[in-house]
Amino acid sequence: MALPCISQSERWLPADIRRYDHLKAEADEVILVSEAYFPGCMQKRNRFLVDHAQTCICYMTHCRGGTWNTVSYAYDMKRTIINLAAWR
Repeated sequence: MALPCISQSERWLPADIRRYDHLKAEADEVILVSEAYFPGCMQKRNRFLVDHAQTCICYMTHCRGGTWNTVSYAYDMKRTIINLAAWR
């Protein structure tokens, strides 16, 4: 599990934080990509994920935004891309 920064969940609802904490506890490994939030830390995390994967599994319905940026990067890096939105 790759986290963009330590404070990712600080503004989430309590139920979402509990679910997130449970997922972190169940993960084989938790990697903190950045210590603190900064503009672009989510993109840094997304690129980290692509750099350490062979396949990009996404749910992308529009060619814009963060998902599009990450999928475009995965395409440029010659990763296999599986878009679950295309399977509807």
